[in-house]
Amino acid sequence: MEEGLKKMDKQFDDLIAYNTTLFEGLRREIRSLGESVTARIDSHSAQNRLYWDEKFLEFRELVLQLGGEELRQRVESLERKQH
Repeated sequence: MEEGLKKMDKQFDDLIAYNTTLFEGLRREIRSLGESVTARIDSHSAQNRLYWDEKFLEFRELVLQLGGEELRQRVESLERKQH
């Protein structure tokens, strides 16, 4: 009977070691996936930031070129087109 318990203990220890190895591998894969997703989000954020910075500079230049009254007229024209 004692031999049977020792065998079961050994199997249980083997199962724990296997599961520990499995979970450590999964943890590494999940961490790697998270880092990859974060890098992709950061990349898209940087691209979006550059895009909107460029658009802002274009808009600023347009405002400086047009002056107040002409800009107001263009905005009103665009608003009428939308409705």
